[in-house]
Amino acid sequence: MMPDILSLAIPRWSLTVWTRDNVSPLQTLTAVLGKRGKSLPPGIIRFSLPFITTDGESSSQHLCPHPLLYENREYEFEFIFPAGSMPDEKKPIIHPLHEIEDGFRCIGNTVRGRINFKNHVGWFRLGIRYQSDGRAVTESLSFQVFPTKMDMVSDLEKILQEIDAVYPLWRFSVVQKTDDELARSRKKHEHFELLWLAQFKALQKELAQAVKLVCRSPHSRLVTEIKSVKAERLKGRLRGKLEESIAENFKSKNYDKQYSIEKKRLSFDTPVNRFVKTVVANSVSRIGRFSRNLSLNEQNRITGSPGRLSQSFFESLAELKKPFERLSNEQLFLEIGVYEGHLSESLVLHQRMGYAKIYRIWQELKLYLDFFGSDTSVSQRSVEQLYEIWCVLELKRILEQLGFEEINHAKNPQTKTYEKVLSLTDGLFRFSRSDGLTGRLIHEPSYSSPSSELDKIYSWTTNQRPDILLEMTLADGVTARWAFDAKYRIDSNSDKTWPEKNIDRVPDDAINQMHRYRDALIYLSKAEDDCEAEKSRPIIGAFALYPGWFENQADRENPYKDSIGSVGIGAFPLLPGQPSLWLEQFLKEKLGATSGLKPYPPLESDDLYLQESVRIAPYGLKQYRHRDLVLAVGIYKTTPGDYCQPFVEGTAKYYHMPVNTTDGCRISRYIMRELGYCAFSVKDADRRICRYLYPVKSICIKKRFELNEIAGGPNPEKAQLNYWVIELGHGELIHEQKDESSRKFKTRIVDLVQFRSVEAWDELQVQRYKKVFPAQ
Repeated sequence: MMPDILSLAIPRWSLTVWTRDNVSPLQTLTAVLGKRGKSLPPGIIRFSLPFITTDGESSSQHLCPHPLLYENREYEFEFIFPAGSMPDEKKPIIHPLHEIEDGFRCIGNTVRGRINFKNHVGWFRLGIRYQSDGRAVTESLSFQVFPTKMDMVSDLEKILQEIDAVYPLWRFSVVQKTDDELARSRKKHEHFELLWLAQFKALQKELAQAVKLVCRSPHSRLVTEIKSVKAERLKGRLRGKLEESIAENFKSKNYDKQYSIEKKRLSFDTPVNRFVKTVVANSVSRIGRFSRNLSLNEQNRITGSPGRLSQSFFESLAELKKPFERLSNEQLFLEIGVYEGHLSESLVLHQRMGYAKIYRIWQELKLYLDFFGSDTSVSQRSVEQLYEIWCVLELKRILEQLGFEEINHAKNPQTKTYEKVLSLTDGLFRFSRSDGLTGRLIHEPSYSSPSSELDKIYSWTTNQRPDILLEMTLADGVTARWAFDAKYRIDSNSDKTWPEKNIDRVPDDAINQMHRYRDALIYLSKAEDDCEAEKSRPIIGAFALYPGWFENQADRENPYKDSIGSVGIGAFPLLPGQPSLWLEQFLKEKLGATSGLKPYPPLESDDLYLQESVRIAPYGLKQYRHRDLVLAVGIYKTTPGDYCQPFVEGTAKYYHMPVNTTDGCRISRYIMRELGYCAFSVKDADRRICRYLYPVKSICIKKRFELNEIAGGPNPEKAQLNYWVIELGHGELIHEQKDESSRKFKTRIVDLVQFRSVEAWDELQVQRYKKVFPAQ
């Protein structure tokens, strides 16, 4: 049984609202607002028809101590009508959506139904149709639906502002469950039928009354007409020249001669009346076109599926244009011509009653977005959709902070239809940076079954469509990709084992979806041997973006930091009310950043593929990025018979070095395990030379006490330290001896081709993992 959250009784009817649990969303919203230092707003119910309160006063709204309705929750409404009143049996509830109207049923004098608002927030308007004392009555109630994961006043408003700055009007939709009240805006005018209709609804009655006033008392002017008449039809005093002309014609007995005279009469065919006629005709045609487009869209739906828009919605459109259809048949408009659009500044339009109002309304409809008031409302996309697009724009902002500049971006890719649809294909945003990096920020790319086309991403099982794909192409031509999914959800389960309690987390299924994106997407490329296409996983990291609130991100760590670093899967909290420091830091680490006039640090694909999360191989296998790496190190003790003598003679079987040495040089363990060859610099008189190149047979880590036999004896002080043990193959004699005059030899890791191509150590340049050896 659902507990009551509202019991409201007015003389016309009584209303009761139930829900299964309204305490949880109330507590969640209280916590969300509390983190921002805000208190709960009141719940407001507005009435289209005022009622008399118990205090005897007339009121058109009812206040509750806290919000009543929340997103993603089902509510049951029950209207009960008193004696003498009965709900309309066929259509007791009026709403633009079929889903809402069909969710109610009429039982006697009761109307009952359920509504789930899902992720739609804003004003929910519900129309009621009933008979009272034999008279048909239609009225409406308006409830405010609140989000539970963000502050509707500050967070949501900032999201809307940032979306409007890049994609004006995208957030609006023809019909949704809730509406948005539009505040005054100063944006540049843009043609958009949906918002024109919203403004027209607010001004329709006022415009119709003004046109009726014009028809009752139209503006007129004196018009001069030239007529040709015979002399006997001339009346009044005649001009002297005309009298002389008549006298001469009579003398010559020319009695049938006709004479031109000017005559003045009142005419209603004036430019201002033609302008009014055009306003009336334009109102009828635009509403009709809007209705036809919507009706055609409903007919194009899958056969058998119910239309989204209710018949009440189309009836309301017909009612909007009815007054103007009648007015267009007024005798005044049948007698006047067509407005040609060359109306000069007219005092009639600015001052005369009726005309001045029509002109003002026409200006408002022409520039509707600049004149919206609080009585204008239009449906808005769900907050889930709004949050997703805002996340795209937030990623764009962060990339711009990292020095990327947007290129070749159409500022308004929406389609010009009755309902704007944001078409974000082939790269929503394209970027480039001065260091050679280029990238794309793609919204909802779709990946399906593979085809014969190579260099593309496919999904072998089901269609995959991440919300956001960040694709970066480095200067060496390698492309790295990260997937992001905007999840407008917060995990409220407090039973999980987390190091920190009572923090905002993303739901588990959102994290599971990130694993799916990374593992389900496969990249097909051309194999080096031109045989079958090679498969690889293109996504090196997948992360959920969710509206979690964390104050002072600079002083704490992302709760998903370990999973992001270890397996490349995790989440970043993202809200307009707080800095996105954790996401900014992540992208800065991957893409590099600079300040002032400093150049960007060199970013090589090797650096990206040193991550532990990228190097995870299937069990029993190992992953290698390079197999031609040569480790060049120095041997300093060369007395006959000691450990180092085999390196001089080219007969060495093993080489060992402390693990802390490579750690101190920032040489990753992944790099060490990729080694294919070793070359040793040994002292020969006053120089250091290299005569042999050894292939690496194996490499592992052991304790020092395990290496006594191959290391020339025990070393008690270092017995428990970890050492790299490299097993060497047969040494290959190098024809071009590489020498170096300096006493301090620099450890290098280079590729085999370069090693063979130079004659001296000093000519070797680091070609692999340059970030590890910046000073080389």
